[in-house]
Amino acid sequence: MAMDTKKVEREFRKLRRSMIKLRKRCSPSEVHKLRTRSRRVETILQTLSLDQNGSGQRIIEAIIPVRKRAGKVRDMDVLIELAASLDIASEAECKVQLLEYLGHKRFAKARKLHKSARKYRSSVTPELKGLASSVERTLDRHNDPSDWPAYAAATALRLGGEIRKWPKLTARNLHSFRLKVKELRDVLGLSTASIAQAKALQEVTDAIGAWHDWSELAALANEVLQHAGRCEVRAKVRARVEEQLRHAVSLSNQVRRRYFGDARRMSSPGQSAMEAAAKLAA
Repeated sequence: MAMDTKKVEREFRKLRRSMIKLRKRCSPSEVHKLRTRSRRVETILQTLSLDQNGSGQRIIEAIIPVRKRAGKVRDMDVLIELAASLDIASEAECKVQLLEYLGHKRFAKARKLHKSARKYRSSVTPELKGLASSVERTLDRHNDPSDWPAYAAATALRLGGEIRKWPKLTARNLHSFRLKVKELRDVLGLSTASIAQAKALQEVTDAIGAWHDWSELAALANEVLQHAGRCEVRAKVRARVEEQLRHAVSLSNQVRRRYFGDARRMSSPGQSAMEAAAKLAA
């Protein structure tokens, strides 16, 4: 199973475009694309062991702070959307107060993101272009299994093993579990094959992400909405946190049993995620 060289090159090109075009008053869509593309390029460089020296190391050092800034803005965008979705029959003032607070924080974080992107883009965009061409040429030269795809397979196998052995899922370790699943999803996405498990992995990351977002909103609501008596906004947010937690844990356990458990007891007749990882270099 060869790596998709065109897909790899395309991810570098998309990140260059996002870095160059990011505006000071950036939209939620711009922020989401920048964050996602930064993470994917970071995964590519780490998977192919290109992050330790040269252009790869310089790119990593530049995009990590940008990705983290983008993540903070993205968090605010998601929380604003969740808060706005609350159907509050009373205490509308609490909802407005929460939205104003989130909007103020979003504006401040967006300014920091733009400053960070402007600081690094003049130096990192040429590096992205040059390294993308180098990666594509090198992978295209290897018709047989090469060291680079083997690195991808080894990374995927390691992540799959960690997911298989993960302890019982709780609110304390669910977010860390999501990061592992997301990393494996991105590594398997470098393959030319259409991995059947990609949809299941995406559903898990989305479900845990939704729980985490509601949890963050609950914490902020408790901080901002300080008034005596019952607060309908805080109560509704807490209820959503509990609902999303139950769903995320249930779905995660289903996917773990189906794709990462004992192969003899797997309910799927297709190849497991572990098998897919092993065949990355085949």
